[in-house]
Amino acid sequence: MKTDGKFIRFSVLANASVRKDLPQSEKQELKRIAAELGGDTVLRMAKQAKMLPFLAKLMLSLDAEPQTWQPIYEHYAERNQKVIAELDRVYAALRAADCRKLFVSENFGAMLAADSDTALFASGDVDNYVDASEYPTVKRVMTSLGYRCEERAAGKLFISASFSHPERLPEGFTLGFEVFPLSRLTQPCPVRTDDFTDWTCLRAYRDTAILLPPREALLYICLLHISLHSFCRAPAIRLYRDIVNAADGLTAEEWARIAAQAKKDHTERRLYTAAYLSNRIAKTRLPIAEKPDIRRLLRLVYDAEHGVLLPEPSRARVMRIEIACHDRSAVAGWKEMLLPDKDWKETAYGSKGLRGTVRHWKRIL
Repeated sequence: MKTDGKFIRFSVLANASVRKDLPQSEKQELKRIAAELGGDTVLRMAKQAKMLPFLAKLMLSLDAEPQTWQPIYEHYAERNQKVIAELDRVYAALRAADCRKLFVSENFGAMLAADSDTALFASGDVDNYVDASEYPTVKRVMTSLGYRCEERAAGKLFISASFSHPERLPEGFTLGFEVFPLSRLTQPCPVRTDDFTDWTCLRAYRDTAILLPPREALLYICLLHISLHSFCRAPAIRLYRDIVNAADGLTAEEWARIAAQAKKDHTERRLYTAAYLSNRIAKTRLPIAEKPDIRRLLRLVYDAEHGVLLPEPSRARVMRIEIACHDRSAVAGWKEMLLPDKDWKETAYGSKGLRGTVRHWKRIL
């Protein structure tokens, strides 16, 4: 697939913006690329990609147009500190209600776990995992704190809830609570939190009540989360910053446990493709010498010549990517997509049989 030159140049900048360290030797080339694109174009494309704080920090490090980028960086730094303060209040209330099987997940969780720059978060919501048995407590507590609840389901299967409170959170911001480690509306979740999370090893962020999962559990979730976004689907490059954060301080023993879990869960192609791309795009150092054949997946999502992700995929390519993720074969991938687990189908569509299958096909095709 041919990629547009402007898209490639911006992607090179975006790749650099999610890395932990940026060698001085690369900065002149990045500054040249930014000048070639032009400040207005970089700003416009950063808005479109929802990567404003990432590009702001990069451009400031290149000493490029600080009058434009400094206010943007400061806005996100201030906004995200407000979110952390409110999240602390929420978690204190939930823990007081004896809600224990929950944690901040995905991008916000990875940022807090690494204690990294809190300006580098551009999403409009915080993802939290909560065990389904404790969700009624979450809903009761959040309602008592003045939050408005909006629930989301896959057919009849409850997936998550989004809580909003304009007086306590920045405009348009929400707190999401999911009862699956990875939310999917058209397929079963491929993993179970209890299988890879040691609940005795939750930890608090700094001196707050906010709970974070063990590092290996968080990294596993973040790597698989990338795969559910087809590796190159929005928020695309931004997702690889999650791996930079979640892998901070990772030990060989922790990675070995992640790899073993992926083997059990039949998610090895998902895991290793996301890890490979993280190493290329974000310069992480995940130890992936032993990996399954991921060449087919990479051709669908990655421009190896330029070292950037391919543009947003079409619906047809999303399906091809999902099928190629299957650990056994493309045929098995097709079968799993078209004929999902019968118990899941009954819960989501009210029928294990043909009626449920037809309803499922209508959702995915």
